[in-house]
Amino acid sequence: DSGVGRAVAIAFAREGAQVAISYLNEHEDAQETKRWVEEAGRKCLLLPGDLAQKQQCEDIVSKTVAEFGRIDVLVNNAAFQMTHETLDEISDEEWVKTFDINITAMFRICKAAVPHMPRGGSIINTSSVNSDMPKPT
Repeated sequence: DSGVGRAVAIAFAREGAQVAISYLNEHEDAQETKRWVEEAGRKCLLLPGDLAQKQQCEDIVSKTVAEFGRIDVLVNNAAFQMTHETLDEISDEEWVKTFDINITAMFRICKAAVPHMPRGGSIINTSSVNSDMPKPT
């Protein structure tokens, strides 16, 4: 956990945004982030679940819209990555999980969110530091 998601949530809350946070199983981290968002005077909706599951991607959008009415800014920050010395070390399961979280979930969430975004809404997709500093495999 790099802390980027927490920093983004707190920054948006301090600028006046209500915040919904999707997370896998980092319950203590999520509660701490919620505390910071609420200290900024904003609401924070916690949405635990596995983004590799299509229904979870749809549910986080529908629950966010039910709570806040719309989505003005969507930040896709979830990622799964492992470090390996050689290509042989990457299993098929790890390859699929990486794409399920890093690519497919981002697509599914964007697709579900766009109908609930006002004209001029924003989508921010983050990527890995590996795009700037790749590790040879």
